[in-house]
Amino acid sequence: MNHFQRTVLFNLFYGTTEVNDTHFYAVNIGISLVPLFFAIFYPLVGNIIGVAASISGFFMIYIIPVITYLKMKKIEIENPALAKALKENKLELLNKENQTEVE
Repeated sequence: MNHFQRTVLFNLFYGTTEVNDTHFYAVNIGISLVPLFFAIFYPLVGNIIGVAASISGFFMIYIIPVITYLKMKKIEIENPALAKALKENKLELLNKENQTEVE
């Protein structure tokens, strides 16, 4: 998890994952201290995790599929050739998977 957060933060602030040692250690310490302070000053961490999980679950179940569907429809309207190529590529991949399962 630390690696993922560190990569996102480096790309956000520096535009690259290659930074000097000082920034690397500062970000690692920051990533480690934030949850520590939450645990020290608010001992009911389960409440925070429950709220975060419910919000994340809502987005994964209801929001992301709708956004993905609308994005595909937008591509079909603005660039039908690209949409057709994406669908054909998906069908080719499925056919290849089915052929390897049969063999």
